[in-house]
Amino acid sequence: RKIEYRTAEGRDLKGWILLPVGYESGKKYPAVVVIYPGMMQGDNPPGGHARNINNHSALNFQLLAARGYAVLYPSIPLKPEGETSDPLPEVSKGVLPAVDMMIETGVADPDRLGVIGHSYGGYGVYGLLAQTKRFKAGVSLAGLSELISLYGTIDARFRYDRNAHERWFGMSLAETGQLRMGSAPWKDTERYIRNSPIFSADKIDTPLMIIQGDLDYIAIQQGEQMFSALHRQNKRASFVRYWGEGHVIEGPANVQDMWRRIFAWFDEFLGAKAYPA
Repeated sequence: RKIEYRTAEGRDLKGWILLPVGYESGKKYPAVVVIYPGMMQGDNPPGGHARNINNHSALNFQLLAARGYAVLYPSIPLKPEGETSDPLPEVSKGVLPAVDMMIETGVADPDRLGVIGHSYGGYGVYGLLAQTKRFKAGVSLAGLSELISLYGTIDARFRYDRNAHERWFGMSLAETGQLRMGSAPWKDTERYIRNSPIFSADKIDTPLMIIQGDLDYIAIQQGEQMFSALHRQNKRASFVRYWGEGHVIEGPANVQDMWRRIFAWFDEFLGAKAYPA
C-alpha cells in the first residue's frame, strides 16, 4: 500500500506499507520500519538491493510480514553523495512523518513500533534511536557506529594481503561516499563526531539488537563499540556475532538462527506472535 506524506520542512514524500499476512481492515498491527538513509520511494513498490520486498537474500523483510507485522518502507532524503553534509540528523526527518501517516491509515499500532536496518540502514537505526523514543525495539545489522575508527580500519577480508592498506574502503566511504564527510577526520573532526552514533549512545533507551559477521568489511568493532556503550550504561542490548560471515549473513544455519533471534526480539517488545519461529 502506497502512502504519501509531508515532512516538517514541507517536502512531499512517498512510502510503502507491506501489509501483514491475513491483514484485516480496521485492525491495528505491530509495525517494523525498514530504513536506509538516502533511499527514496516512488510509485512502484520498493526494489533493488536488500530493500527489495521480493529479494532472495537473507534480508527479505517479507518474513516480518509473514510473522504478523506491518512493514514500512519510508523515503529518507539526503543531500547527494560527494556533497559535504551531516546525514545523521536527517534520518528522523524522513522516517517519523511516514510513521505518523502509517498510524493515520489505521494499519499500525502506535504503541508497538520497531525499526530495522542493514549497513547504512544499521547506521540509520543507531541515529534514529538516539533522536526519538517512539520505537519499542530496534535491530541494527552491520551498522556503522564510529566514523573516525571506521576511516582507517583495514577490511577484514584482505587484512593479511600484501596490499591490504591500499584498499581504502573506509576512507572513500567517509570522504566522498555515503557518509558525506567531505574530508579526513583530522580536517573536520567535529563533523565526524556529530555523525557518529556512538557519541549519542547515552540518548538510546530503546532495546537494541546488534548483528554482525566477523569478516564484515564494516568492521565488527563497529557493533562491539555500540554494544559496549549500551551495556556500560545498563541498557537493554544484545550482540549477535557470526563467525566467518561477511556483510550479509549467508550460511543457511546462521540465517535461520538470525531470523529466530529477530523474531524473538520483536515479539518480546512488540508482541506479534502470529506464527511459531
